[in-house]
Amino acid sequence: MKRLILICVTMLCLVPPGVWAESSDEAIFEVTCSRDEVEEFMAAFALTCPNGIVDGFHEIADHCYDVTPADVARETDIRVFKFSDSGASYAFVDGSVYDLCESVGGYGFLNAVPWDYDQDGQMDLLTASSWGSGIHRTEISVFIRAKKTFEVIYSTLYEEGPQVDLIVCADKGPTDSSQVVSLREVQVLDWEDADFVHLRYRVVGDYQPTFPLTLHEAAWDAGAATHLLGTWYGEMEEYGKRMGISMNFTAGGTVTLRMIDPLSRQYEEGGEAQYRVDGENLTLRANGQSVTASLTFTGDGLVMAIHGMEGMSFMKLSGDELAQMDSLHPKYRPGDISQVTVDYGISERFTPEQMDAAIAVIKNEFLTWYSCELHSISYASDELSASEYRYYAGSESRETGKNYVDGIVFMSSFHSAAEDEEYPGSGLNPDEEYTEYSWILLQTEDGQWELITWGY
Repeated sequence: MKRLILICVTMLCLVPPGVWAESSDEAIFEVTCSRDEVEEFMAAFALTCPNGIVDGFHEIADHCYDVTPADVARETDIRVFKFSDSGASYAFVDGSVYDLCESVGGYGFLNAVPWDYDQDGQMDLLTASSWGSGIHRTEISVFIRAKKTFEVIYSTLYEEGPQVDLIVCADKGPTDSSQVVSLREVQVLDWEDADFVHLRYRVVGDYQPTFPLTLHEAAWDAGAATHLLGTWYGEMEEYGKRMGISMNFTAGGTVTLRMIDPLSRQYEEGGEAQYRVDGENLTLRANGQSVTASLTFTGDGLVMAIHGMEGMSFMKLSGDELAQMDSLHPKYRPGDISQVTVDYGISERFTPEQMDAAIAVIKNEFLTWYSCELHSISYASDELSASEYRYYAGSESRETGKNYVDGIVFMSSFHSAAEDEEYPGSGLNPDEEYTEYSWILLQTEDGQWELITWGY
């Protein structure tokens, strides 16, 4: 039976790459694939990911397919390759492999259309991909040919119902020379378990996103944001507590956010992003992701339809108000690590000295956790450390360009700040004892430990 299935799969893959095959009876589509150039792709992939392990999967040529849509193959030199067992999807350009879209935990690459996003005369790709890290969602990304990077320009994560699968379509506009991008909602049909290449879809209708797709890249123009320049402040209720947010828009095209506790007059930096104003839309871009929302100036201030801030109104600060904002202090009372105990456990992978170097990184991070008390740190196990290394090393290598040679996991216990001292945005429950709280680190070739993630 397994041999018969293998023969059928092989026959399906001997058709031209990326062709939409339609059954007129049921209006069901399937994206066909090929094994063309897999050998060339895998040779380049080995340079990008020497150990072949990506997100816990050992990617091999037997699971690799060319899934380039036909119109993409005609109009661009970008090829799309996908692994059937993991859904991991990549762009193959100029003999090198690049990340194309997020793909872990979902179906991975679903489809793409050629689109000149940066308007440089070269066709880029608008890509629909399905993935999930706790919540299944679809993202629309653009792979920029000139930069060879991708940016997320729309995600269903910010919709009320994020668990929907979409494809992106290029339709004819009012004139034959114009194009319009639209989204279709699809239902993925009876796919074989652990085979993310041979997928079949049924289109169930058009999809209207809440937030607009930003289909063309525009130069950052602070002149278009004259009314935004300066510091704006708003407050909201979250979990029964009042939280303030300030935004400082600069003429250099950046905006800095602060999370503020109005009672203690303490603040925490919330990060920095680039911004662009296009008509009544505001686009924020940071860490390879973009979000676009409507922007409205009212008699009461500024309203932005950004997820999580829909009900907020921001007032522009000046004079005494701005001076009061400038007088705020960073969050105080750093985390307490003075009483922590360490359990090295039993390990054949790491010496106590190697563990101490990793623990020092954890302690430095914990010092920034306002008024929390670290009680214990214990080594998890050789097995869990090896497993988490396999899971994270590939994706982190692609993001940082570093080669990670090992990984380590610790468990900890600590107590969070009391409720009347809790600062906004920590993500911790106030006055609570946390146990079995994990810390995952990766080691670089020069022996340095980097903290990758922490939590449950």
